[in-house]
Amino acid sequence: MQPKYKLIYQSLKKDILSQKYPIGSTLPSEISLAEKYQVSRITTKRALNELEQDKLVARKQGKGTIVIQNSISQDIHVQEILLVIPFANNYEFGDYMSGVLKEINNTPEYHLKTISNQEFKKDYVNSLTNVAGILYYVNQVSENINVLSSLYLRNIPVVLLDKKILNFPLPCVMPDNLAGGKLATTAVLKGNLHPCFVADSALSEISVRSRYLGFLTTLKEQNIATDIPLITLNKKSDLKTIANYVSNKKIDAIVAENDVTAINIINYLHEQDIDISKDVSIVGFDNIQAASLSYPSLTTINQDFNLIGAKATAILLNKIQDPNFDVPDTITIPVKLIRRQSTK
Repeated sequence: MQPKYKLIYQSLKKDILSQKYPIGSTLPSEISLAEKYQVSRITTKRALNELEQDKLVARKQGKGTIVIQNSISQDIHVQEILLVIPFANNYEFGDYMSGVLKEINNTPEYHLKTISNQEFKKDYVNSLTNVAGILYYVNQVSENINVLSSLYLRNIPVVLLDKKILNFPLPCVMPDNLAGGKLATTAVLKGNLHPCFVADSALSEISVRSRYLGFLTTLKEQNIATDIPLITLNKKSDLKTIANYVSNKKIDAIVAENDVTAINIINYLHEQDIDISKDVSIVGFDNIQAASLSYPSLTTINQDFNLIGAKATAILLNKIQDPNFDVPDTITIPVKLIRRQSTK
């Protein structure tokens, strides 16, 4: 089944090529498309970005998406930059694409193509035709390592997004998770002395381990020795354990590994009639759209996905032009705290 953004893209592209939307006309807005197709604005934005990459439209702030061409250029000299990223549950992933497009649009010899990790893994050999380089979001290290190893041996330039694979020879652009862990912990400690870090699994990802290290470092600096430093959500009953700890005042502050985990905890505590604003402070990571809509609204660590995408693309373009281009193993992008109602 194709991603929803792809279906929207194909429908709009058909309407442009058939001149239902003539040159100079304006396409429906992201909001109206989201309402029509019952999807998020992130999904419709991705569809419109694809049309822009086809050079069928131009997106202008304050004016919308304008049709500028009604045929596809067949310039064989244009090579592809692949953006390999998960598409399921779009709201969980940041807008890397805006930063990527900002860099690629300055280089007319390259065209951006997005593909899911799953699709790429199934047929990555055939996906490499006319590919100059790849921006790769590592969804699960264990599921991606063989593909990435093959790309490395084929000398295809690759820059990783978000997750570094330790001792693996590919550069990575990622948020400063250690600093984010410190910011999040400082935010929940105000008036609280029993903090806990909650992870979805046993700290298998380096990004989550770095956030946890920031949590531990802050506790040590403030001489706080909590009895329950870590809980991993391996089964639904673990949420019940968290609720019991909060009710018994063994936990009064929670740093969750991401916003989705934090919101799941908030929703479960509501079901147990726990007064979150009174009994516990909660912080997440990522600043997804749902974070501002939860009740209470979620304090979170914001990652500059736009800058991550732009920086990774700039590095990739340099690597394409010069295979010996020297780039650090890991490039970290600053994060910032977005304070909302879930912390005191």
